[in-house]
Amino acid sequence: MNPFKYILIGLLILMSFHVSAQKSKKKKKGKAPVELHFNGIAISDSGFYDENNLKSGQWREYALDTFQSATDTTPAQLVIVKEQGLYVKGKKQGEWKVLMATDKQPSFYWELMGNASYADGKKHGWQKRYTTDNQLVSQEYFANGKLDSMSVFYYINGVPQLVIQYKNGVQHGKSYEFYPNRIAKKAVDYVNGYSHGKLEIYHPNGTLKESGNVVNGKFKGEYSWHYDTGVLKQKGFFEDTLKTGKWQTYYPTGELESKYTYENNLAQGEWKCYHKNGQLWSVRQYKDSKLWEVVSNFNPEGKTRNAGTLKDGTGTILIYNDAGEVSKKLNYVAGLETKLNDDQ
Repeated sequence: MNPFKYILIGLLILMSFHVSAQKSKKKKKGKAPVELHFNGIAISDSGFYDENNLKSGQWREYALDTFQSATDTTPAQLVIVKEQGLYVKGKKQGEWKVLMATDKQPSFYWELMGNASYADGKKHGWQKRYTTDNQLVSQEYFANGKLDSMSVFYYINGVPQLVIQYKNGVQHGKSYEFYPNRIAKKAVDYVNGYSHGKLEIYHPNGTLKESGNVVNGKFKGEYSWHYDTGVLKQKGFFEDTLKTGKWQTYYPTGELESKYTYENNLAQGEWKCYHKNGQLWSVRQYKDSKLWEVVSNFNPEGKTRNAGTLKDGTGTILIYNDAGEVSKKLNYVAGLETKLNDDQ
């Protein structure tokens, strides 16, 4: 028997296996590739489908996104994002690379934008993003497709800007915000997605700026503000984020500046203002946060001055300069200021 006959038969068998294997990985008929249109160019996702028409093996997928340059002065620009990684039975698996191209026309130069980890099609593990010079921008941990554990976002100098705790997809635990010089800017606890507990906000020099309590995302109880010197600036009370009760403000030197009362977030009743030397300056009446009457006005030595004609929300009030002279006359109607002509 001719030996070439057996060789020919063997080659035909091998070719049939090869063609069969290729068919099992080809895109199924009727399964159109996803196309991205950018500047008149069509870019198609690429990869294979298995016999069940599910994505399988290595894939490249494209999308449009915006990218902010490392410098704050450069506006965000539209970029092409390419994700490449493994599909198993239609689900993403393992580590995927995220790349971007800022080019407007082919050939595209791809730069690493980040990494993503998947398990059974869901994000699982650390997801990282980078700048064009490979500086870490953010890292977020996912469990079964939901944010979990910790997310950290960074300034361009590598200092953490935000540190957020998550549990099962919602904020839970202590969250922090920092200034670029690493000094804490804000610290607050979260419970099941709502801020809950002590809230503290700091000045860039590290001194306390604001402090209070939050219950289920709403301000409740005493809240205070401070100057960057540490001196108390203002304090008052909240009920379900509405101002209520006694409020006070202070001069930068610590002396009492004013005291007044809120009801359901509206100024009501008597409002007293003081000079820096502690002398009473003015007594006013408010109605639903509208200035209703100026009862009295005193100079820093305690002498009575003309307070104007405002009563029942309508009339004038007089503003004095440091020399004790009238510098402005303000007109009010129904508790709200209205403009006067310059010659009045």
